[in-house]
This record gives sequence, C-alpha cells and structure tokens, in this order.
Amino acid sequence: MVVYSFNYTLSFFKFTVASGDSVKAISGFHGEAVTLDSGANPSWNISTIEWSILSNNTFIATYRSGQTSINRFWRYKDRLSLNTATGDLTIRNLSEEDAIEYNLYLIYRNTQKLRSKTKLTVARRIQKPHLRKLFSGLVEETCMIVMDCSSEGKAIEFSWQAQPYSSMRQSVGKNSSVLVLSVQDEVNVTCTVRNGVENASAVDTVRCSECVVCVCLVLLSLGLLWASAFGQ
Repeated sequence: MVVYSFNYTLSFFKFTVASGDSVKAISGFHGEAVTLDSGANPSWNISTIEWSILSNNTFIATYRSGQTSINRFWRYKDRLSLNTATGDLTIRNLSEEDAIEYNLYLIYRNTQKLRSKTKLTVARRIQKPHLRKLFSGLVEETCMIVMDCSSEGKAIEFSWQAQPYSSMRQSVGKNSSVLVLSVQDEVNVTCTVRNGVENASAVDTVRCSECVVCVCLVLLSLGLLWASAFGQ
C-alpha cells in the first residue's frame, strides 16, 4: 500500500490518501453470492463509501451522510448488500456479466481516504465427472483397459491417476478424456476435472475381463473408440 501525505497550512490538518498498488482478485460461483472486501477496519468510523464500475465510475452502491443507496444501477437491482461498518460489498445471484473490475473509494476518520480495485471472476460449479469402462480384454496375457471420463462445463481440464499399472496413455477431447491402461489384473482409476477454481473427481476399481480376445480385435476396437471419442 502506498500512502501519500499532504500538509495544508491554511486548514491546519493532515490529509492522507491510501491506495492499493495492485488489483485484488476474487472468485465467485454462478447463482451464488460473493463479498468484495474493502480492506477497511471496522474501527475506522467510515463516513463515505462508493463502489463503482466501468471507466466512467458508474456508481452501484454508496453510503453518504448516513444514507445507503444500493439500487443505483439496473443490473444490480435487489442483488447488493453494503456493510457500512466495513465497506464490504456483497453481490448475490452472480452471473458471468458480473465478472468485471470494481472500484472502491471511502472516507474514514473524517479526513483519510482509501481507494482500491477488485477483479471478480465468476465460474460455474464443476460437476462430478462421469467415469465408465469402454473396453477390457486380455492380449498376450496382458490386460488392456480403456476408460472414458466426461464432464460438462467451460475450460475443463482432465487428469488421471491409476494404481497399479504397467503402462498408461491418455488423450483429451472437448468434454471428455480417454485413458488406455496395461495392467496385470485390477486397477484403481481416478479421473479429476478442474476449471481453475475448483475440482471434482470420480473413482472406480476395474478388473480385467476374463475373456481372451485376439490382438487384431483389440486394435480394431480401440481404433473405433478413439475415432468416436475424438472425431479422428
């Protein structure tokens, strides 16, 4: 935090402005609520609070002369709560449109001022992935297992864990990932999906099928599954 001090001889008081050096980052979830922290102390005796958005400082919530106004902008109507003791702003029923930068200006102890910026990101709650076995079979006394993991959502990342296994290969599509394993008999498989904010996992224990299939049939089946999953 940088503090600028200015002394005015005529008024005989010290005027201080505090501002943050960087933009604070906070995340919220679609349809839920999030609180933007002002960084102020409740003991500061805050007299003015102004939360605004956009480059022209469009006010969305204010507290001036003891009066609170939280329905200033149509997009946030009936969705805001302002804590006049701390300056914190709560936004309810979040949507992707709320993912912007918010500006705060407040006055406390009559002469001291604080400015800060908060960048809000909004994500959807990630759903537990759907994990299923696509194929298993014995090939030259080695068990080959193919697993599929799928999940809906934006910016989803897939990762796999398996134990024990001899070899592992994976490929990722738009909303799914395929894992090919070579194991001795039984394997514990975990698929995890992430969206940058949270993650969710699905776990399964898979045993190799007892039927013996020829190598040609296995390779043909894998080729068809791969093409179906990834359009190749």
